[in-house]
Amino acid sequence: MNVPKTTATSGSAPFLADKWQAVALADGWLHPGDWYSTSVGAMVTALLAGEGVNEAAGALGADRASRGVGISEGLLDLAALYRAADAGEPPFAVARAFATEWTEIATTTALATGTTDSLTGLRTREYLGARLKEMYAEQSETGVAASDAWRLITIEGDRITGWRRVLRNCAVARVLSEVLAAGQTNAILETGTFVSVVHAPTVEEHAIRLRHRLLALDDMESVTVSTAIMPPTYDSAIELIAGL
Repeated sequence: MNVPKTTATSGSAPFLADKWQAVALADGWLHPGDWYSTSVGAMVTALLAGEGVNEAAGALGADRASRGVGISEGLLDLAALYRAADAGEPPFAVARAFATEWTEIATTTALATGTTDSLTGLRTREYLGARLKEMYAEQSETGVAASDAWRLITIEGDRITGWRRVLRNCAVARVLSEVLAAGQTNAILETGTFVSVVHAPTVEEHAIRLRHRLLALDDMESVTVSTAIMPPTYDSAIELIAGL
């Protein structure tokens, strides 16, 4: 929803908001008709006053997530504000506040309602359930049991929140997408667990590569990679996923 703005004069919050919008649009903002909101006005006001900037950035992150704006686009937009204000780059604390609140909204809404996670680009639990239904239905046509043809790889770690969760999820998703680039279903669950359904003959090779790649990254000490045989029926497979 668009929010009416007051007249912009040089040095005012509306003036900076207009300048910010122009920079954001030039950078490729994907939602030009829905850029302005009350959180934008609050962010500009806080930046000009030099007070409450972290809180305003958090509110902006939550607002952007609720409107379906991706984390990358949102952070680029935040950087556009600082360029418009001739203030350099957003301080780490400001970017972290934005990303933390964005994550809280995104993980409770996008994962619950969509088939693709907007942060990582991986599939969600909903899509995984539909894919498993297809796999088990194929048994009657191919004569090959899903439990013989497929294996499950799970990547789990400590339950973390905020900025650390953003960084770790993006890093794990990138590795998972590179190692298992084709022929598999890669998903992230709302619990933060990553799941991939892979062809049985290649499961151990993939699991080893995932472990090696993840161990080479920072903040991955608690992350574990495990494999499992797919259950014999669709219902039991859904029950297995539900426990992750």
